[in-house]
Amino acid sequence: MTQKRDFAELIEILSLHKRAYELLASLSRGQRGVFESGGAAALMKVIARKQEVIDSLRVMDARLSRYTTAWDETVAALPDQARREIGDLINEISALVSELKEGERATSELVSETKKTVGKRARRVSESAVAAKAYAGGALAGAGRILDREG
Repeated sequence: MTQKRDFAELIEILSLHKRAYELLASLSRGQRGVFESGGAAALMKVIARKQEVIDSLRVMDARLSRYTTAWDETVAALPDQARREIGDLINEISALVSELKEGERATSELVSETKKTVGKRARRVSESAVAAKAYAGGALAGAGRILDREG
């Protein structure tokens, strides 16, 4: 490892990772808001943008692999200041990943609850339609008159 050049590249890649995860976290928060407001087109744009960021992370991971395949040796070859700087970046990235995981979990729960609510509404509409159809068909028309006299 040619220390200065490799250290600079490693810092650059990790900094790009951090920015990508910051963007993903921001998009994730935005996705939840868009989902709650019901904007399907906007939601699709947010999801597409998240996918672009994830694809860029794959490219960064490929660049980073030359360092991570022998991580212990890479870190050992760095000066103390570089190790601290890289450690700080890795800690920040880890915190962002944790935030992302929590945000995605919360959004998943919201989607699940929304699906249940929509399912309940659909069943009620279906049941109402069946009842309306039965009354419209006259099958229960006589029963209504009987109940009116008795009731």
